[in-house]
Amino acid sequence: MAHAISPIRTMTALALAAVLVAPALAAEAPQAGGARLDAKAAVPAVQDLARAPRTPEDLALADVRNATQARVAELLVSMKGLQDGPALRALQLKVVELKREGDLQFLRTKAQFARQRGDLGAAQLLEARILAITNPPARRAPALVSRPAPGATPTEGGRP
Repeated sequence: MAHAISPIRTMTALALAAVLVAPALAAEAPQAGGARLDAKAAVPAVQDLARAPRTPEDLALADVRNATQARVAELLVSMKGLQDGPALRALQLKVVELKREGDLQFLRTKAQFARQRGDLGAAQLLEARILAITNPPARRAPALVSRPAPGATPTEGGRP
C-alpha cells in the first residue's frame, strides 16, 4: 500500500535541504558584477519557506510535537549531572513515557482531522495503530515439547 507523504514532512525536508545546500551554493554562485553572495543572505529565503501557510491540521500536529519536545527537553536538562541510579532511571522512563504519550496524541489528532475531512479509512488505520500501542497483543509462551532425555531408550514403537 502506498503511503502519502505529509505536507509537514515535505516542508521539513525541503527546509532542511535548503539550509544545508543554500550556503554552499550561495558561496559559489557569483552575483551580478562578479561579487559572491553572502551565505547568510540565503537563509531568510529558507526561513520564509518554513513559514509557508499551513492548514489547521498541520498547525495542530506541530503544536503536539513542539509540546512533547519541550517536555522531553526539560527532563533531559534535569538528567544532566545525575549519577547512574534510580533517579536517573526514573527520569529516563519518564522520557520514554512522554514520547509515547506524544506519539499517541499525534495519532489521535491525525485521526480526528481524518474523520473531520471524511477520510474514514485513514481514521480507522490511525485508530488501529493507537489501539496496538495502548493494548499490545499478549505474548504467548512457547509451547513445551516433551523429548526423551539424552541416552534414554525409546519406548512405544521407537527403535532400540
